[in-house]
Amino acid sequence: MHNRSFLKLCFTLLLGVILLATRVRTNPVERRDVSGVTGALEARDNLGSAVGLLEGRAHKKFRPAKKGKCKRPRSVEHLTKRTDIVQLYGGIKGANKVPVGTTGWWNLDPKKYAAYSTAEFYGCTVVITVDGKGVIIGHYGEETGGSHSCVTMDNEAAVKSQILGNLDRGLDFIDLDDQTAAYIINSASPDSVGYKAIVAHLEKYGMKDSNIHNYRYQATSGVGEFPGHPKGKAVVEWSPKEGGVGATLKVYIEDNKPRYTRNFDAQGNPC
Repeated sequence: MHNRSFLKLCFTLLLGVILLATRVRTNPVERRDVSGVTGALEARDNLGSAVGLLEGRAHKKFRPAKKGKCKRPRSVEHLTKRTDIVQLYGGIKGANKVPVGTTGWWNLDPKKYAAYSTAEFYGCTVVITVDGKGVIIGHYGEETGGSHSCVTMDNEAAVKSQILGNLDRGLDFIDLDDQTAAYIINSASPDSVGYKAIVAHLEKYGMKDSNIHNYRYQATSGVGEFPGHPKGKAVVEWSPKEGGVGATLKVYIEDNKPRYTRNFDAQGNPC
């Protein structure tokens, strides 16, 4: 009798499991959209990365450069003739000319001519970072006294807070590689704590020391206006080649002869 009761109980339980499974199959559990949670997590992670960048704990490393597939057609004629830095500088207008106290960055199009500069400098630090993918130019005050409230290269804390923090924005925005070059234009010595801080910061991103150049400018006084003279002027020029096969990047600093020249293929890879 007990055996029959036990078998009946087992049969009842089995039937209940089968009925429950059938109900779940025909009425599946409601699927809920968790994208809001994912987005919140992503936002939190991005915020953490941004804080890390500002505090110097994390840096987006420059990617390894790809060898460009470059040809050697002549550059577009009307572009190659524009070698006079005063003429180049005079043609740069609007947002492509970085005022003091700001940082500008731009992506480069191998099929589109572009030129960038700063307001004329005579007591400032200018950091120019160039690559076939983009250009970053920071223009930071250096003189003090009078009505000035500027950064000096002998103040490491000020350099870190007012130069490096702003420079990070462009460095993180442009897809740079380990062939990227930088020119630190200033009136200080390479032994100054400010200059060393900028170099160390660029190296944290993966920039090679051999690609970081110090330039002490000629213009050290005045009102920042040197009409008809290369003094106080720096220009980055991006000149496409015929057929859309690539472009040439040049950096002029207070001279008609470029201090940096490099060819890039149609994808912005260095030749």
